[in-house]
Amino acid sequence: MARFLFLIDDFAGHLFATVGLAQRAHEAGHQVLFVSSAAAIEKVRNKGVPVLAEDRFILSRNIVMSWGELRRRNSNRSRRVDHFLEIRGIVRSLVDRFRPDLVLFDPFLLHLFPFFWEVNANCASVSTKPLLTQDPQVPPYTFRYCPKTTRTSRAAILALWWLQKLKFSGDCLRDKFEELAIGVSSRSNINVTSAIANFPLSTMWKSRPVRFDKAFWSMPEIVLQAKEFDFPRVNSVPDAYFIGPCVAHDDDEADVPLKYPEGTGPLVYCSLGTVRRGETHRMIDFYRKVIRGVGVKGGYRLLVATGSREEATKLASEFEGYGNIVILGWASQRQVLTDASILITHGGGTSIKEAISKCVPMVVFPRRADQPGCASRVVYHRLGTAHSFRTCTEKSIKAAVDNLILNSSFRDRVRTLNEAFAGYDAEDIPMRTLTRLVTTGAKQCHRHEDLLKQVASIPPHSLQL
Repeated sequence: MARFLFLIDDFAGHLFATVGLAQRAHEAGHQVLFVSSAAAIEKVRNKGVPVLAEDRFILSRNIVMSWGELRRRNSNRSRRVDHFLEIRGIVRSLVDRFRPDLVLFDPFLLHLFPFFWEVNANCASVSTKPLLTQDPQVPPYTFRYCPKTTRTSRAAILALWWLQKLKFSGDCLRDKFEELAIGVSSRSNINVTSAIANFPLSTMWKSRPVRFDKAFWSMPEIVLQAKEFDFPRVNSVPDAYFIGPCVAHDDDEADVPLKYPEGTGPLVYCSLGTVRRGETHRMIDFYRKVIRGVGVKGGYRLLVATGSREEATKLASEFEGYGNIVILGWASQRQVLTDASILITHGGGTSIKEAISKCVPMVVFPRRADQPGCASRVVYHRLGTAHSFRTCTEKSIKAAVDNLILNSSFRDRVRTLNEAFAGYDAEDIPMRTLTRLVTTGAKQCHRHEDLLKQVASIPPHSLQL
């Protein structure tokens, strides 16, 4: 039996996307240790896998440009170096105690990879997002664009890649400025850890035009999604492994005992996840549109999970007296989807996989990151429809729900993809892949000359930004 060490960031979508893989490894008899922040561990403690709370692996996201931070530039830099020196010791102790056969990295924590490389650990990254490897037929997941098999579509996709690269160049310039101004930036973390570990970053780094989607040439990438959900690719991706959705087996616990809306008609479930980032007022306005359009005017049975008890209480007070509308801060999503007819979602990868696993069509209102790309894949495979989060209206939201309720072809398409999902577990693809990476596929190139030979074998166009 193998030992698998999971290092996962504390975003809810990352936790619930990866804990299903950890469950499968644990249930297969392997030793598993799931590491994240203390707050995150509380969310997955009931999932049946061994956990370890380690807040020091999760960097604070609170340092922002300000006059105070400008004055603390040197101390910010020295504190960051001291922090990573401490992390280096924690990594060595963790590896000595657990002795993992494979370390599975959240891409958001790949700045810690040099410390594992330093102790000769086998590592792979676990992507909760669509594969970002460039392809003539696949646009970046930051755009809501459905490819077609035409020259015009290919030209549009190429233009989108260059636009994303331009945006990424701007992000790199901002990182440089932040590092000069306040001493730290998101990119400086990997620079610091590489310097401490004497890690050959310039040859290892696999540049991708999205700042948070990191990758290294020597590291395999595990994609937590079915290949059937992706767009058809022109080129093969030999270092990427689609292992299926790996949806967690058990249900989440709800904020309060689950109460369904009154009535017997179709149940519409709406949730935009828990990530806010300064958009709380827009999300509350969106929920109001959904409630008025779908629940009040449309008369559908509607259950809304806002991701915040305070927001739920506020909205519930505005719509008292409607028995067909229930508003909660948190609901057991997989439990609700078992009974739902439609999911209104932001397009997070985990929500989409859970909807497909329950054969529920989707109305997607993407906001940021990979959500536009996920929404495009929903539309491409006719699993639902996608619309603008900012410009939607009560009327347009109701019309989108009506369309999915009246058109059974969407549910038929979801059922077809659900069968493909089931095939991954039936053939044990997740564990067969992890076992293969343990025995043959994940060994990193630790000798610098071997790494240079590996990178030299990569086609020159693949090394471009």
